[in-house]
Amino acid sequence: MLVAAIGVDGEGNKHPLALVEGATENAATVQALLDNLVSRGLAPTVPRLFIADGAKALSKAIRRTFGSAAAIQRCQIHKARNIMERLPKEHHAATRRVLRQAWELDDADKAEKLIRNLARRLDQQWPGVAASILEGLDEILTVVRLKLPKELRRSLACTNIAENMMGTIR
Repeated sequence: MLVAAIGVDGEGNKHPLALVEGATENAATVQALLDNLVSRGLAPTVPRLFIADGAKALSKAIRRTFGSAAAIQRCQIHKARNIMERLPKEHHAATRRVLRQAWELDDADKAEKLIRNLARRLDQQWPGVAASILEGLDEILTVVRLKLPKELRRSLACTNIAENMMGTIR
């Protein structure tokens, strides 16, 4: 497995910044990657948006290294996939529809309310699914909270940028 850090400049160009062997769930691996970026000049006090796959070790390392300057957007595709894996197939379409609707809203508070209502509806029959929906909720709506344009939100709400580049590297 490989962990990559990819930067996107103001014109939308992607730049590979670092690549290490390991997994995003491995605290030592992700901390070493971030420490390397800082040692090469990435200022930890400059506000930045990080898009992550949802691994807790990665989010912790980002917060430890960059503190309040870090805004973390958790990959919505990974989140939806994790939810669907726990939910009976006949409920996938309706659940995806609500998630998409929430992620498309311009108002983060309304989006959060929609997602919390979805979790509440599912909690009776599938408490594990409801918990999964709510886990990391603040990081799922970061691009909405930042009030980014919809076109930009779509590309920054998931880890596709990194995954596409990883495909090229492999």
